Amino acid sequence: MKTPIRVLQIDDNRLDRELVGDALADEGFHVVEASTRKELEALITKQEFDIVLSDFNILGLTGLDVIDIIKNLKPGLPVILVTGTGSEEVAVAALKKGAADYVIKSPKHIRRLPNAITTVLEQKETRDALRESENRYRALIENLPTVSWESDGQGRISFISPSVERIYGYTPQEIYDAGETLWLGRIHPDDRASVRQAVEKLLADAEEMDVEYRIQRKDGQWIWLQDRSGHVYEKDGKRYACGAFMDITNRKQAQAEIMRNQGQLRSLANALSIAEEKIRKKVATILHDDISQNLVSCKLMIDTEKQSELPADLGQILNTVSEMMGQIAIDTQDLTINLASPTLYKLGLEAALTEWLRDQMEAKHGIRSFFRCDGTTKALDEDIQAFIFRAVKEMGFNAIKHAQAKNLTVELRVEEETALVTVADDGIGFAAEQSVARSAVGTGLGLFSIRERLGYMGGRFQIESCAGQGTKILMSVPTTLPSEIQDA
Repeated sequence: MKTPIRVLQIDDNRLDRELVGDALADEGFHVVEASTRKELEALITKQEFDIVLSDFNILGLTGLDVIDIIKNLKPGLPVILVTGTGSEEVAVAALKKGAADYVIKSPKHIRRLPNAITTVLEQKETRDALRESENRYRALIENLPTVSWESDGQGRISFISPSVERIYGYTPQEIYDAGETLWLGRIHPDDRASVRQAVEKLLADAEEMDVEYRIQRKDGQWIWLQDRSGHVYEKDGKRYACGAFMDITNRKQAQAEIMRNQGQLRSLANALSIAEEKIRKKVATILHDDISQNLVSCKLMIDTEKQSELPADLGQILNTVSEMMGQIAIDTQDLTINLASPTLYKLGLEAALTEWLRDQMEAKHGIRSFFRCDGTTKALDEDIQAFIFRAVKEMGFNAIKHAQAKNLTVELRVEEETALVTVADDGIGFAAEQSVARSAVGTGLGLFSIRERLGYMGGRFQIESCAGQGTKILMSVPTTLPSEIQDA
């Protein structure tokens, strides 16, 4: 069964109350009557009603007074004036005061009262639903971490959500009143041109905007914003865009901290690499100048002693010892070259690469090697020469292990303050980034480490490779280590 509409009627005339009661003599209405102000206030305070019907002239008050009473005691409760005083002035005054409708108290007009009540309540329900929706929307907008905005082609903000004050410090009204100056005017000078360009492209070509920039808050603090928009439309002959921005200051600070930490790690890694190279050089020098020489001397002494007349068993022992010492000498030489080429530090990079390509790539691994150099490598710092030598070795061994190459070409020249190195093979090729990633978890210097060290030194690293078409690696290396690396 439908819930009756609860009606409070105030009228001090019994016949008029009966007239209204007859008009509402339907189970859809439940009418409660009041004839004085005291009764009205008591009923409205203690009971719940859907609507109030009031005469215009009541003993001690008017219909306009009733509207005021309802506004104070039950805001939002609709009031319909039902009166025999049917003047236009009364109707206008009532509606201005807040009356929901005005019905003349006559047998002819009173018949429309039920419809008037239903219409007023439907309108109230619609307004309440709209208000609730607006409140939910406002609460959502104000509590989102983003700020919604609408702007015209001149950068004037026509709408901005209230949450802007939490992020920016200025209220929406302050931004509306100030025009462009409180927005574009407070963007960091270094970012302003890029923001203007992004907005112009957005408005002119509907090109999606996604920019990050710094802006100065009301308290003077600089913050980072990420501003996005992709919606452009026409209104009143003007072009508008709407979008949203969010505060990314914390993210930017975290990124800056990560970059600082990465810089420190790169600095440490380079310092360790340089220290390692010096230790390699020292150990290689000892192996070459002391241990290898002593081994060769011992072998010569044994070979000389073998010429003497010795018992057969002793001669056999000396032969075995001589062969072992010869092999040890060869192994020591290989170890010396793997640690640090003595030729590199005595004769320079060009001689060391020539020797390594001849003895290792061609003689040991059967790779045809071609080396072109402009003869200016002596201008390179010793640490730079060591880095290039080890990097070229790494690329050569990659050509052997992974590329199945038959030919290897190394080119080296110096232009102004940069050494240009090219290493190319005719192997099976590979996906460049995959190879760099793979070498990052391998042993030795690795392509990944080469690229990282080059980046820190201010150089460049580039791979050109396609499946079945070989690989070319290009490096540009500064001729001297940057001062911050030397001081590390």
